[in-house]
Amino acid sequence: MRIKMNDYERRWDNSTRRWIYKHREMMENHLGRKLLFTEHIHHKNGNVLDNRLENLELTDLPHHMVIHSPVYKRINRPVLGCKSLAPSNASHPLGNERASGKEDKLDA
Repeated sequence: MRIKMNDYERRWDNSTRRWIYKHREMMENHLGRKLLFTEHIHHKNGNVLDNRLENLELTDLPHHMVIHSPVYKRINRPVLGCKSLAPSNASHPLGNERASGKEDKLDA
């Protein structure tokens, strides 16, 4: 097997005289068929040398490009300290009155 820096794990196949990429070979064996040229394999954790099936995702080129776009990464990254995942019955940081919609009326 040949591995270069920032390169995918691959091996030379003398019968076809082509490089065989390990991640594609793993997915083909898992699916029991050859992959189409339009099918891409995404490494979920970003490590191109981690070819475990749990880390591989079958996709197409447009979706693969979306996954690697800076906008997708910015939108889908976890936000530390985000309160949006708190249950709706959780106490509101401004107090129970404001959380229930019963805000104080200001005298004008």
